[in-house]
Amino acid sequence: MCFEKLQVFFPLLFYIGCVAHCCDLSIKDTIKITEIAEIVDEAREVSKFVKVLKYVCALFKALIKGKFAMLTLFPQTRFAYAASMLERLVRNRTHLEETVYIRVCMYVYLYLHSFM
Repeated sequence: MCFEKLQVFFPLLFYIGCVAHCCDLSIKDTIKITEIAEIVDEAREVSKFVKVLKYVCALFKALIKGKFAMLTLFPQTRFAYAASMLERLVRNRTHLEETVYIRVCMYVYLYLHSFM
């Protein structure tokens, strides 16, 4: 409505809408692609695993030592944050691998010592 009034005085003026809304809609459409949706779902599960289990979270925080950003878990309605979640997972990849390795070693150690 406001644009129509402005267009009377400025006929060459054009309106593209809210750029942030357009970007959010394009990301929303991109996430609907099967391969990308699977990657985002797996990333969400990894982030959820680390953040929800308190011992895993404590171990992960000890490994990153405040040098890296903690993993994030964004709601599914915030499509633009999927990129941020994936970026933090990629940046913390070595720390995630160390967390898994330490947890596996701990379970093996406890398993072997349960027979003694």
